[in-house]
Amino acid sequence: VFGLMGGCGPSQQRFFLQMIGLNSLVACSDTTLRTQMRRLQDAVVSWGECTRSELAKTMPLRNVSLGVDETFFAKMVLVGMDVSAGFILLEKYSERRDAQTWQKAVESGKEGLKINVVQVVGDQAKALCALARDRLGVAKIEDLWHGQNAITRGTAGALVAKEEAARRELEKASEEREHVSKSKEEYLRQPGRGHPPNWSARETQAQKRVDAADSALTSATQHRDSLRQAVCELGNVLHPVDLKTGELQNAGKVEKELKGAFDKMDQVIQDAGLGERSQAAVNKARRLIPSWVASIKHWHEMVEANFSDLVLPAETLMLLKLVLIPLLYVNRIIGQANDTVKIKALQVIQKQLRAKLLDPQGLWRTLPTDLRRTLQAVAQDCVDLFQRSTGCVEGRNGVLSLHQHQMRGLNPKLLASLTVIHNFVIVRSDGSTAAMRFFGREPDQPLFEHLCQVLPPPARPRKRARQPKEDILGVGSVSYTHLDVYKRQEYGCPGG
Repeated sequence: VFGLMGGCGPSQQRFFLQMIGLNSLVACSDTTLRTQMRRLQDAVVSWGECTRSELAKTMPLRNVSLGVDETFFAKMVLVGMDVSAGFILLEKYSERRDAQTWQKAVESGKEGLKINVVQVVGDQAKALCALARDRLGVAKIEDLWHGQNAITRGTAGALVAKEEAARRELEKASEEREHVSKSKEEYLRQPGRGHPPNWSARETQAQKRVDAADSALTSATQHRDSLRQAVCELGNVLHPVDLKTGELQNAGKVEKELKGAFDKMDQVIQDAGLGERSQAAVNKARRLIPSWVASIKHWHEMVEANFSDLVLPAETLMLLKLVLIPLLYVNRIIGQANDTVKIKALQVIQKQLRAKLLDPQGLWRTLPTDLRRTLQAVAQDCVDLFQRSTGCVEGRNGVLSLHQHQMRGLNPKLLASLTVIHNFVIVRSDGSTAAMRFFGREPDQPLFEHLCQVLPPPARPRKRARQPKEDILGVGSVSYTHLDVYKRQEYGCPGG
């Protein structure tokens, strides 16, 4: 837990053992702890390889949406993950990241597993596009987050700068108005000679400056909020299911709404007076629309291909397509959402679809239990086929970065150990591990039990007789008390 999952080094582990009083029972020198860590890593990696091979023998054929990305430390790491299950298929150091290198890494990650890569999800890197289309012969899905991030990086700074400038102008105008008000009060208390100032005109002019600055600040805030809403709208639109109605939506509808969101961004850039850099960032993300629309079309094609293998009445297939799949998809989005308002709106759609499915007079109630379970599994597979983001891979890169910083480097053995920990130990909120979601079952023996059996017990600390220090000056032991007395006697320093 401390050494692998927590990234603690020997000094931190030794300090913990000393704090709880086990240093007198367990050897905790740096050499001993490093030796134990090497043994632990070897045992974890060996168990992971054997367990993966055993689970692969009984796993059903699985369609995989492969999320890929690179992360950089002292050397580059290639990361490939089943986006739906969160199972890491490949995580290894590499000198290159061209399409051929990626293909070899993917083939190595697939070895021994009953999987079929149906699509690759990633950024716009040419090597990843070539990997998907030329090497693997599957669809390449452009990551939504990278498009949204490009827009945000290109516009957020300029919008915030304008908002801060408007806020400073408002503060300045407010101070000027306050100054005019105080000057008027002082003049009225002690009027001077000559014609009195036109305080009404001065107050009116100061108030106009405040109103103009307040209006500019309001507009700047509205521009920032409008652009953020338009960027979020990309994520709300790019779904095979309309989250407002619970109905399947085709690629044409999605394309229209995506273009509408980008038109809103163009309008904000024009109204806010942003520069060419902001417009270029939006135009760069706009070029992803055809790929995003193609992902919707590709999902519908994969769903129809799954249906072609089913021998069912037409009305049962329609129920599966129009009710069960949308219901499971909405359930998935509810689990991913963190906005309370959005969750409540989705729960309304969920309730409507569930009522339609469980209608006492409906078809679902008349189907045998085994058939209903089969249809649910088919529908869940169809839902899992739609993937638009590599957020899980980006999160994994962040975790590796933290470990690399804590451990001052990740050697290949430690990296392989962390991969096993991720796949077989770390659990989600539902209590499932990545291996459970990927293979369909847990290992026969948990990793911790295996480690307790194969690793030797901790060594006892070596007992050494402490040798007294030699008094080379012949003055006995010197403490800070002697030094304090000397200072007070010689220099008159206050004691106590």
